[in-house]
Amino acid sequence: MSSSESQASSLFRNVALGVCGGIAAYKAVEVLRGLQKAGCNVRVAMTKRACEFVQPLTFRALSGHHVVVDDYAPDNPDPIAHITFSQTVDLLIVAPATANIIAKFANGVADDFLSSTYLACTAPVLIAPAMNTTMLEHPAHNEISSGLEQTECILLSLMPARWRAARLDQDA
Repeated sequence: MSSSESQASSLFRNVALGVCGGIAAYKAVEVLRGLQKAGCNVRVAMTKRACEFVQPLTFRALSGHHVVVDDYAPDNPDPIAHITFSQTVDLLIVAPATANIIAKFANGVADDFLSSTYLACTAPVLIAPAMNTTMLEHPAHNEISSGLEQTECILLSLMPARWRAARLDQDA
């Protein structure tokens, strides 16, 4: 482990990984493993749409923690999980972040576990957008994402190259 990895893992020992629905959701497994390799304890929150691409069981098996999709699911051990979850992490990473979740965050919409967790979170938030280039460059998306600049969020402005490979359109 390099000294920068060591510093990062001591600063952000407990990390929440938010996974949204989109073809890039499978890459979140690699993000989880990378964080663990850096010494982080990672808990995962998923949107319902993310479960259509990667099952919560995958993240549970790799993280060793219950994966929360719905606050009100019968298997959820904590009735106020969005509060507990958000207050016990040093960093919230949302990767991949869909246009939908970014719009929810920017407008304070809390209609699912991940968006409720975001609003309750006092830790730094890192958002990694993963969407079609046309969507990413759309004026509506740019206006919405600029609203996040007033928060403590770090919005990665470009999709990482390895996530671009997950896109299915011709300009990948």
